[in-house]
Amino acid sequence: MLYGGGGADLVVGGKEAGEKLAATYRSDNYHKVSDEYSADWDITGMTQDFDILYLVGEAISREGVWPNWYKGNEFKALRDAMMEE
Repeated sequence: MLYGGGGADLVVGGKEAGEKLAATYRSDNYHKVSDEYSADWDITGMTQDFDILYLVGEAISREGVWPNWYKGNEFKALRDAMMEE
């Protein structure tokens, strides 16, 4: 599984600024009328995450060998059976 959670470590300002921004958003905007996209958001880190995730997906699609669970993992047999269908 690949999880693309970006976290709160801002490109400009670092982790402290990101955590402060996230806390302010949750307290002032989350699930309120103001809870919507704003054009003044800095999405630099998000676009960097997207670029990396895209490249990983592209590499997997070209490789011809799909990722699988490691030997002995409880989900490996299920995955292998699914891929045979």
